Amino acid sequence: MAILKKGVLALMLVAMFGFGCTKPTNNIKVVVDANVIKYSAMINVTDADDSNTVPAGLTLTVGGEDAGQIYEISGKKNFAFADGIISIGPSPTLVPTTSSPVKFTVTIAAPGYTSITQDVQINAGEIQQVVSVTLAKTGSANTGGATVSSTPPNTSATGTTAVTLNFTGTCQNKSDFEFKPSNYIFYRQSGTSEAYQYLGYMNAGVITASLVLGETYDFKFVYNGQSYIVTQKVDETNYSESVDMGTTLCDTF
Repeated sequence: MAILKKGVLALMLVAMFGFGCTKPTNNIKVVVDANVIKYSAMINVTDADDSNTVPAGLTLTVGGEDAGQIYEISGKKNFAFADGIISIGPSPTLVPTTSSPVKFTVTIAAPGYTSITQDVQINAGEIQQVVSVTLAKTGSANTGGATVSSTPPNTSATGTTAVTLNFTGTCQNKSDFEFKPSNYIFYRQSGTSEAYQYLGYMNAGVITASLVLGETYDFKFVYNGQSYIVTQKVDETNYSESVDMGTTLCDTF
């Protein structure tokens, strides 16, 4: 059974018993905080010659010392990319320490491209990191490459305002269920073909970032091999966003 599903079942039991003698079907709202993978690395893959292009048919193979305890951020062994993005990390039972960091390798491949293998190390206190990968077409003079960095903050700039976004995942077939994603999130101006830019990490669905009031943005995150996009015109400093998580994912809870 996947890590996340175990956590969900436990939370559901807590919710039911918390209502005492009330019938368990009355007015129950099960809110699941999906922050199962506490330490993670987000891998973002693009074409080495065109940053707006994502190689088709991407695959990820995890190897190395701690490979057996590495999961996709949903808590499943589903290493599927969506829009060139995947977030992975160690089981909650594997906590990096100063003397024993978590170590593994990732090999990223796609048909017609030269694959890349990158070492990943998660150190004590290093909650998130970004692995930016560029894949080069086979035979290209461009070799591609990978860089690893701590997640940069969404720093303020002239004309921007701090805006808090609160994302809640919903299931159309489960009206009493809410899902609070903890994940890396991207954004771009809506209506453009520009590449999505990294915005930051939302914790239990919440992120505060510097945005331009009056602009309309597309916000995107990837979970369990599925891409989710919400479009919002930003006129205020606080928004609650509802995200339909889809039947396929909802049926796993």
